[in-house]
Amino acid sequence: MKQRSSEPYPAWADAHLALKYITKGKARGSKVGLWVRGESQRRLGHVGKWAGRRGGLVIFVGIVSLALLCVGIQNIRLDTTLASLWTPDSGRLLHELNYVSKVSGLTTDTNEMLIQTPKANAHHSSMLNSKALLEHLQVLQKALSVTVDLYDVTWNMKDLCYSANIPTFDVQFIDQIFEKVFPCVIITPLDCFWDGAKLLGPDFPIQIPGFRGPIKWTNLNPQELLMKARLAGQAGETHIGVFEILEGFMKRAGIGTGYQEKPCLDPKDPDCPITAPNKGAETPPDVASILSQGCYGFAPRFMHWAPDLIIGGPVHNKSGHVVRAGGLMSTVQLMSSSELYEFFRETWRLNHVEWTEAKAQAVLTSWQTRFAEEVTHLSVDEDRSHQFNFYSFTPSGLDSVVESASQFSWTWGGIRVVGVVLSAIFVGHFLDSSESTINWKCRVGLVLGGTAIALLGTAAGCGVAALLKIPFNVASVQVLPYLSMSLASQVFYILLYSQLNTSADAKTTLKKYGFSLLLGICIASLFIAAGALFPIPAVRSLALQGAIFLAVSSLALIVVYPAFCQLFLKKRKIVGTGCNSQSVNINTGGRNGGTNGSRSAPMNTLKNNNITLNNEKNGKDKQYCNLLNNEKNAACLKPDDIDIEITNEEDEPDKCLTRSWTTLYVNLLSWKWFSGIVVMLYLLWIVISGLGMTRLRLGLPITDVVPSHSSEWEFLTAQGKLFPVYHIRAVTKSNFDYPNNQKLLHKFHETMSSLPWVIRDDNGGVPPMWLSVFRSWLLRLQAVLDKEWKLGHLHKEGWTDSASADGILAWKLAVQTGHVDHPVDITQLPSNRLVDSEGVINSRAFYVYLTAWAWNDPLAYGSTASNLKPEPRNWVHSPEDKDLKIPKSAPIKYAEISYLLRTSKEDGTQEEDQESQILAFVKEVRSICGKFEARGLPVFPWGIPFRFYDQYLTLPINSGLVLGLATGAVSVILFFSLGFSLRPVGVILTVAVITMLQIAGAIGWLGVGLNALPVEIGLLGVSLVVFTTVQIVVAFCCIPGSVSVRRAVSFRLVGPPCVQSLILITLTALILYSPEFTFIFTHFTLLVALSSLFSLLNVLLLVPVLLAVLKPQSWLVGLSHEDPAYLQPLTPSPIPKRGSSSRSGGRSSGSSRTGGKNSSSRGNYPPPPYSFRGSSSRNNYYHGSNRGGGHSRAPSEHSLSTITEEPSSCATRRSAEIVVQPQVVVETFDRDCNTTTTKVSAKLKVEVHSSMHSSSSNSNPQSSVNTSTNMSDNSGTSASTSSSGSFTSSSASSTSSYNEKFSVDD
Repeated sequence: MKQRSSEPYPAWADAHLALKYITKGKARGSKVGLWVRGESQRRLGHVGKWAGRRGGLVIFVGIVSLALLCVGIQNIRLDTTLASLWTPDSGRLLHELNYVSKVSGLTTDTNEMLIQTPKANAHHSSMLNSKALLEHLQVLQKALSVTVDLYDVTWNMKDLCYSANIPTFDVQFIDQIFEKVFPCVIITPLDCFWDGAKLLGPDFPIQIPGFRGPIKWTNLNPQELLMKARLAGQAGETHIGVFEILEGFMKRAGIGTGYQEKPCLDPKDPDCPITAPNKGAETPPDVASILSQGCYGFAPRFMHWAPDLIIGGPVHNKSGHVVRAGGLMSTVQLMSSSELYEFFRETWRLNHVEWTEAKAQAVLTSWQTRFAEEVTHLSVDEDRSHQFNFYSFTPSGLDSVVESASQFSWTWGGIRVVGVVLSAIFVGHFLDSSESTINWKCRVGLVLGGTAIALLGTAAGCGVAALLKIPFNVASVQVLPYLSMSLASQVFYILLYSQLNTSADAKTTLKKYGFSLLLGICIASLFIAAGALFPIPAVRSLALQGAIFLAVSSLALIVVYPAFCQLFLKKRKIVGTGCNSQSVNINTGGRNGGTNGSRSAPMNTLKNNNITLNNEKNGKDKQYCNLLNNEKNAACLKPDDIDIEITNEEDEPDKCLTRSWTTLYVNLLSWKWFSGIVVMLYLLWIVISGLGMTRLRLGLPITDVVPSHSSEWEFLTAQGKLFPVYHIRAVTKSNFDYPNNQKLLHKFHETMSSLPWVIRDDNGGVPPMWLSVFRSWLLRLQAVLDKEWKLGHLHKEGWTDSASADGILAWKLAVQTGHVDHPVDITQLPSNRLVDSEGVINSRAFYVYLTAWAWNDPLAYGSTASNLKPEPRNWVHSPEDKDLKIPKSAPIKYAEISYLLRTSKEDGTQEEDQESQILAFVKEVRSICGKFEARGLPVFPWGIPFRFYDQYLTLPINSGLVLGLATGAVSVILFFSLGFSLRPVGVILTVAVITMLQIAGAIGWLGVGLNALPVEIGLLGVSLVVFTTVQIVVAFCCIPGSVSVRRAVSFRLVGPPCVQSLILITLTALILYSPEFTFIFTHFTLLVALSSLFSLLNVLLLVPVLLAVLKPQSWLVGLSHEDPAYLQPLTPSPIPKRGSSSRSGGRSSGSSRTGGKNSSSRGNYPPPPYSFRGSSSRNNYYHGSNRGGGHSRAPSEHSLSTITEEPSSCATRRSAEIVVQPQVVVETFDRDCNTTTTKVSAKLKVEVHSSMHSSSSNSNPQSSVNTSTNMSDNSGTSASTSSSGSFTSSSASSTSSYNEKFSVDD
């Protein structure tokens, strides 16, 4: 016959049985909660039963399955590009980035930068001296001279740099001179001195007939060159108009004497020109005063380098001049990959190569890498390295160093795994609170088995994530796997605790704990996965991978670990022993003797229901069998005279209290001041957390996500400290009528220029936008037209020979109509104005004028960095050209307006203050763009600050959305899983919300920048406390009785392993510390450790108080108002007869030992309707046997039935009974340490009676003993408490109830 559960808490052990109490009207409670738990128990019981019977097979299949999933690890895809990791991949920003990339081909700025700072112990702490600048020159000059060989072509800086646009002429020697002489654009403090010309080349000096020596920028005087070239051109009959255009071009650009009149850093340099103001001087130049106003490039009108771009950390005197500086910076502007591809697409150098944009990017990356390597090599020079630091930066180098740090290291990985395993062993052994006496070696073996399964499950989770094509990043590789192992410990510690504390099989373990474990895993995974709603790819990948790792490893533990534990314990024949042991000593003597000659010695001990059997015949012959706990108790002895001694063996109370910390904690819960103190403490904690939240600051310094002490990290650190300058662009899009909305564009530029962060020139103004430069050019031509019209050089029929080149160009522009069919109208002269009195360019011919401006004033056009798309049509003005038609450019779809912004960086300003200022101007610029977009101007900002900081503008909304959706989904799941009751859901959600407040307050007090990653860590912390709270709340709902009893029992059932797992997570977080990444320490080591500690405190302090306040209803409650724990017995159902046995109508007076296998009457009688107080399900049965074959015995109304011994079934019997001759049915349960020892002996039959609340005894010395003990008489406890160790036997009208004091009877 299938045995019934013998648990004292039916809702905990067998929810279907508990549900029968409600359906039959014997009790009340939550049908839904019991049905959901019962269905899960039924399915999990099948899994546990299969796992228990086929333990080896389950372990083998589980390991093979997990190993197959691990194969997916080879498909891992690493994402190591910071731009793609931390740039939102959805929403407004993604649309803007895609628009820029699609229309202009740009993805980011491509610049090569070099920063020089003094050593901490250097003699010259300021960089404003000649020695520092000369060292800067040497390093930069050598680094720029590097070349790379790729695709059978040698690439140098001249091939890759951005060079100023120059006009094209039809004079060959002039075009060649301009092509070779015009240098790359380099923003450097050396441009203030003649020495800056050494960077401009050309690499191969130019030989020009009529000039003495080769021409380089160190000896080039552009005005003198133009004059000599003009004379040579006249001698060669070159048209004078070409030189006129060239002269006008140089004049507009401010190109005069070049670098010949600038001071020399070394006045005694033999190459220093005689025109230098300090040639031959004995003292070096005053570098500080020269650099105070910035520097000018070779085209001063369009190349002014503000001081913020070239000197860092300046200290000003009262007059505003710079007196000290902490660093120098030079920037080389390179072409983007798309620009490089377009530039060389149709050149002869690459005819043999299938030239693509990817190859152009490879060329750029290779040269930048070579540049950085050269700077590193030069910076370690013995003399130079003692005085200065040199840092270089390349985007490709940054991605490379992050990729290198993201690679898995077997050494560090092994060390961390060993650290987690050792921590798990330490926590599992030294903080174990179970009352099992299993030796430490077996405990370590069980813990190692759990960690091994967790490790294998985590690896399988990695394979699953890789198969789902979720990209991995540095956190996924360096942090998440080890953290996932510790998170899975929440599962295996609970399963281990169940095995050690109860010696239960896999089926029983999964039935009791499986439902709450699965619910906790589901809720925890949902909270962790909620971070995937953030639009940040790094956080999304981390959230999904964390949920997958936790789910896979936890499910593996639920299925495999119980089978492993059962098999492990079975192989070693281990049975646990508790602090409290109740035993029945059965002493047998010789055939003729009684008890006088017998000796009693313990043979076997069980936890809670512990029975010690001693059988001695003539001092030698012993027969005994091991007694399994709870539902597996059985005993067999020879049918001789037996003395039965029922004892409650208990340690002293002090010993029990010191032996288990759980007892101390449970006693603390009963302290009357506990709840009040906890409430006051948490009110204070919430106030402190609120104050911390007011200190929250948004942001994540880029240096936190770059490996520490790499050259890129050092550069970014120095740049953030000394050069907090950011280049941003305002991008105007298509679907905008540029010609007719010029005033709106000018108004937008004025508004942007008024921002306090915008860098201004030495006159207090800002660089003009492209439309302003375009208008200025037209206004100058209009002035020339008006002047020469009055002089008669220009007229309606054309122009005279006296007309200038600019006058002829102005005349051609004035006759343009802008219509394709009728492009020229001479009748417009002279009334037609290129620019009207309001400063608006002629809208009808706007795109015609744009063509002329872009190609005839290229240096001005290029200096605006407008990057107009589509590019203006090609048309170069020639005074000899009589064709009046000028091609019309296509309407603008893309245009940029550039700004340089600087945070208000003064010496001593903290980095977080800079980030707050970055966020302030990002927010302000976004606001301005939004306002003008509402007025019809489609504009948006673009640049590094917006790419990385724009996410923080929507972070509060996104965080609220993520937390709200996660909490809502969890609430629904909990509501349906916990019996449609709001109170247990309220307990769990209240703990979750308070934990999130605590974490947010800690983030504020610690000064950690708030971004999507700390929010995800907060969700992880919430998942920890929610998982543990779910275990306790589910156990609380399964336990009847008073709140104090339910709290204590629920914590004893699941609390200790949850505490162990939280401590292990804290230790694991400390193990994860990595000196390479700051964010790993601040976001994982620090925040995860604090989150687990907060969860631990909340579980120990807050959860008990919330349970006492909200009082979630028990799922099974008796109908008695006086004693809600009282349960009426279930009416037994008849059990069909087997064999030839017949039901007896009266009470049988004896039993025979005859009969065969089919005559056994074990299953012929329904279980008697008696029940232990506190366990209605475990006592509704008993076993009888009839070996006589003719009739069977019916249950008595007043005494226990006697059952004959069944030696043949001794080895297989499963019950909580002792089979003796005469048969005695003994079922015991223990209490806490305060119990009473009762010894009863009988030779023939034992009959025990116990009342519910009082004690009385009646004994028949010849045949029966009736015993009941009151705790008030024996142990000094409350009189309303029944004795532990009491026995109850009654007829169908007898009743049972739960004990007021809890008893752990597993």
